[in-house]
Amino acid sequence: MFDVARSWDGIPGDIFHYVLEHSTDLSALRLVCKQWAAWVDQNVKRVKLKRLKAGFLRRFVSLTSLDLVPYSSSSKFSRRLIADLTGLKQLRSLKLGSNVPLSGPYLTPLTQLQILILDYHKKIRSTTLTNLTSLHHLTSLSLAGWDKLEDRSLPPLLALTNLQTLRLDDAKITDSGLQTVGKLSTLTTLSLNSCVLVGNGGLAALAALRNLKSLDVCWCYRITDEGLRSISQFPNLRVLDLTHLHNISDRGVADLGGLSMLERLSLSFCRNITDDGLVGLTPLTGLTALDLAYCYHITDEGLGSIRALTNLRKLNVEYCCNLRSDMMTGLQGLSYLTEVRFFSGRALWCWNKKNWRILMDDE
Repeated sequence: MFDVARSWDGIPGDIFHYVLEHSTDLSALRLVCKQWAAWVDQNVKRVKLKRLKAGFLRRFVSLTSLDLVPYSSSSKFSRRLIADLTGLKQLRSLKLGSNVPLSGPYLTPLTQLQILILDYHKKIRSTTLTNLTSLHHLTSLSLAGWDKLEDRSLPPLLALTNLQTLRLDDAKITDSGLQTVGKLSTLTTLSLNSCVLVGNGGLAALAALRNLKSLDVCWCYRITDEGLRSISQFPNLRVLDLTHLHNISDRGVADLGGLSMLERLSLSFCRNITDDGLVGLTPLTGLTALDLAYCYHITDEGLGSIRALTNLRKLNVEYCCNLRSDMMTGLQGLSYLTEVRFFSGRALWCWNKKNWRILMDDE
């Protein structure tokens, strides 16, 4: 009888890799021969799962990137399934969904992990982060939506000595918790979006983060001008999101003028900002994007101050109701400006390369 498996054993590996790059059916490749089955298990680096059952992940020992979010909501995602991760020693990037059980040491063996995303996790305890202390190569950690994350949960993060990116959006941490975060001296990106218990004291506790390049404190409405004074001490800051900080004023914005490296700034919904606040931004000549949406007190006169921002490319002044429709004449000289978003009458307009077009019409 013709032996199909043996007749295919001599196919070169480069042909296998070519087929692998153009195939989405891993199970079909494994049926070709035993050699190909072994190659699939050893060489596949990224896999899009079509099924999920215990033991399936253990076949892909060379995986470097894995996203289990589409399967994490399933009631079948048991501890036995998550235990399969312990054998994937080469994983560099892992994304888990909200229902994955993390109470056991399932992530501890994954010592090569560099990126870990655990957003909106529902099954956490105050000791959950202690299971991450062995991940010394971790550079990016996202814990967004952990509404049970408190100050006492944070100290294990100090073991992550290479951490550069940290997301704590929606956490119930306070200024005391940020004293721990302030000791993560390698951080370059920090997101505290909607951490509503964080205030001026928390920002002061971050003073040691001299390498910080991106900071998001959107919806941290306890922050006032005093907090902006602390932010002004981050010399390498390039991206700053202050959206919905209702308690900051022109005085605080003026303190941001010393952030010479700043490239993107959002002050949208900061409704106390006036024309005087825009004057305080004139030293920021490196700005390429400025968001002033819903800053109701800004007028054409104040917008004229922006002409000093000669590198500005994108400007958002949606629903700044005191601006006139011919405001573009006041922005002459901004040769790099490519997009302006502006609300006039009942229509939302976008100016792009010297042409206006309607994005939305309420009529």
